Amino acid sequence: MAEDKEFVDGLYVKESKAEFVKLSISINKEQMGKFLNKCQKEWINVDVKKSKNGKLYAEVNNWTPKEKEEPKPEPKPENKREEEDFDEEIPF
Repeated sequence: MAEDKEFVDGLYVKESKAEFVKLSISINKEQMGKFLNKCQKEWINVDVKKSKNGKLYAEVNNWTPKEKEEPKPEPKPENKREEEDFDEEIPF
């Protein structure tokens, strides 16, 4: 089940022609403002990706780790002696 992609409205990414600049980002204030106002989270993680045709774009990274289940303790077999039974004196 793939999640729908969510793009960052008002954020435009381009490769730079200058060697020392990795990416060039342009922001449309009106579009970006509307996008940010509709977001419920305090932080928005954005991935810059390259499409199949080579164009760069910004996509919201909505990945969240799954909650880990606490491991359940294994039941003790009934035939085993409890640790406290081993407190007997050893004859040597």
